[in-house]
Amino acid sequence: MDAGLKGITGDLFAALTAPASAAVAKPLADKAKPAITTALTGVATPAPGTYRAPRPAAPTRKLPAYYYRLPLRAQRVYLASDAIDRFPLTPSPAAFARVAALMQALDGGAPSIVQRASQSLLDEVCRILELRSVRIEVRSVRPHNSRGELHGLFYPQAPARTATPIRSRSATQVAGAPLIVLWMRTAQRHDVVKPRTFLRTLMHELGHYLDYALLKLADSYHSAGFYQRESFLMRTLCPSDRSKPASK
Repeated sequence: MDAGLKGITGDLFAALTAPASAAVAKPLADKAKPAITTALTGVATPAPGTYRAPRPAAPTRKLPAYYYRLPLRAQRVYLASDAIDRFPLTPSPAAFARVAALMQALDGGAPSIVQRASQSLLDEVCRILELRSVRIEVRSVRPHNSRGELHGLFYPQAPARTATPIRSRSATQVAGAPLIVLWMRTAQRHDVVKPRTFLRTLMHELGHYLDYALLKLADSYHSAGFYQRESFLMRTLCPSDRSKPASK
């Protein structure tokens, strides 16, 4: 495990096992399994800045067991998340160019370059959606334990102890602002992860940010709707991904 992870890895694994009532700064990990959820409804695509999430549909299929242990307000948030299968995103030529630049950066294997390319892509997507961008930190070797490797995290409120950020014109760089953390090398062999795997993890964590910033949800659950929105981002920003399954 590289030195850049020392001092934070324990916090990250503790966050993964924290109860749902933990502090708001808890990270959301990218390894949770998708849940069986409600029927999805069609979503209109209004202009950026005017998006409103639709009212959740009544459940028509079996919900995951933990759903019934949630407070009523949290159940409503879950159903609202589950009812939305996409974001109102029409990518720009610049967005496609920045995806290509990120793929190329990963070939080089330098975290600082991959971080700059990732931040540039996030900045462009958030610009299109008329949102303040979210800061990202890219680290080297994935932390791991008996449960597996950690691919990425999203903090609704970042802890104070983070690495030196790459400058971004639109991402807030203060403690307490949203933060995405991604790792770019496998835990065992330290290989650079495949580009589409990295991009999907990035879209997963961006999806958590958009749940709060764009959809205005009170929390971001791993509902089936969430995973459909993640896939929508991949199909939209990386059209060749339509016919290629995600790699590990």
